[in-house]
Amino acid sequence: MLVDCHAHLEELEDPEAAVERAGRSGVRSIVAVGSDRESNRRVLSLSGRHGEVTVHAALGIHPWRLEGKRSVLSHVNVKSRCRVGKYGVDVKSFEAFLESLHLKARVGSLIVMDEIGKMECLSDAFVSLVRELLDGAGVVVATVALKGPDVISEVKRRRDVLIYEVTERNRNDLAESLGMEIQAALRSVQTGHLSS
Repeated sequence: MLVDCHAHLEELEDPEAAVERAGRSGVRSIVAVGSDRESNRRVLSLSGRHGEVTVHAALGIHPWRLEGKRSVLSHVNVKSRCRVGKYGVDVKSFEAFLESLHLKARVGSLIVMDEIGKMECLSDAFVSLVRELLDGAGVVVATVALKGPDVISEVKRRRDVLIYEVTERNRNDLAESLGMEIQAALRSVQTGHLSS
């Protein structure tokens, strides 16, 4: 079975025709990705069964700086020596976005990162921030690429990191168990008893 795991159907003039063409090509599932409030609405309206193809909605938000400016991490049209596949990575823009966040792992804080991946790790500032947050006094929840630069392996080898692989068998039950783990970790750091 073929799955298109990242499609911007909401940007197409005729997304239904694109889904139909994908089905004729053997695609059976499409993850349609939104990137802001309006595109998320369009993605939700496209979700569901379309003949032999099921469209799944993935709602998201592109990086926005706190002062309201939008940042682009990567795009096929970005001219950069830093590339992952067909995508040019705008490291400078990404680092300006990171700087605008003023992230610090304060005691009892919860930091959610999506993701520690190949593109993000092209930024030395991002890699330093990941290390700082993981060494800090908060709780970090992150998606981590299966493989990639050394920092990805470094994160996975840490003794204070719990790793959950999402599989078809566990994906429905994982949210509840992760929620309990996160709550327990937050209680531990708030009382100063997080073990390493």
